[in-house]
Amino acid sequence: MSCLLTQGFLDGCKEALGGIKEIFLGNSTDFETGITFDNGTGEIDGLPTATIYRYKLARSSSSWQEVATINETNRTLFYAQTVTSVLGEMSAAKRKELWNAAKANPIVFVRDSMDNIWCIGRLEGTTFNTTAQSGTAKGDLNGYNIEIVAEERYPAERLESFTSTPFDNFAGITVSPGYNS
Repeated sequence: MSCLLTQGFLDGCKEALGGIKEIFLGNSTDFETGITFDNGTGEIDGLPTATIYRYKLARSSSSWQEVATINETNRTLFYAQTVTSVLGEMSAAKRKELWNAAKANPIVFVRDSMDNIWCIGRLEGTTFNTTAQSGTAKGDLNGYNIEIVAEERYPAERLESFTSTPFDNFAGITVSPGYNS
């Protein structure tokens, strides 16, 4: 039987940090083939040649979570992956790109506060929901609330650790630096 337990976990050091630093979006069609995995760790160790687009996020404004969704009656299991983030300052350029993302079903890479990069929506892509808001008071958000949702057969995969900058260990990946708008 392939669903046997293989190990336990002990309480480790208190070194974890919450939150995410940034997300990277890619066209899902660029990632239909060419993703490979390390047989020992299960981490992604190969990505195809593609360009991904960086979204730098405000500190302490964003998160991602993954929930195992099980139906005992139907004997089904899938993983609901949700990224929530804030992108400040509404602009025509951001509006246009968020509209493109909503139509594109992108694959998303999440860089957490521990510098792990996770792949969201690898097989099914994502649904990209945005809410634009002007705020009421001077200190309110003028910008976009973004919710990215995926439903995947497998939990999100971690990419092998980068050396000094995200994706520097994946030769075929070009990271678009983003721009201020």
